[in-house]
Amino acid sequence: MINQDQDQDTTQNIAYYEELEELINVVGAARNALTDDIVTRVSGTLSEGLILLDRVTRNEGLMQLMRAIDSPDVQRLLIKLSQALPRAAKDSKKMPPASGGLTSAIKLISSPGTQESLKLLSLIGQHMRSKD
Repeated sequence: MINQDQDQDTTQNIAYYEELEELINVVGAARNALTDDIVTRVSGTLSEGLILLDRVTRNEGLMQLMRAIDSPDVQRLLIKLSQALPRAAKDSKKMPPASGGLTSAIKLISSPGTQESLKLLSLIGQHMRSKD
């Protein structure tokens, strides 16, 4: 009787350990697959990042633009632009379509905001045409 109980316990233990071993193998395989996937994604991202960095550093115009962006005045302008764009997009959805015509154009041009914007665009155009 004791031998039979011990044999039954041993059989149950063996089955338990086999299931545990199977579970450990599944977890190990998942870990290896996940690790390989992560390594592949990280190496791909690093490769693309290095290519982008190479292109940026070889582009003299972009490098000069990045130096200009470092200026506090340009940073303030960019901050204002980034704040104005979503508001302008939201406001433009609420506005009725332009009626057109000379009267509407004169109303638009007489707005102080329009005049300031045109002045800024005009200054940018003048500086782009300069020989400096």
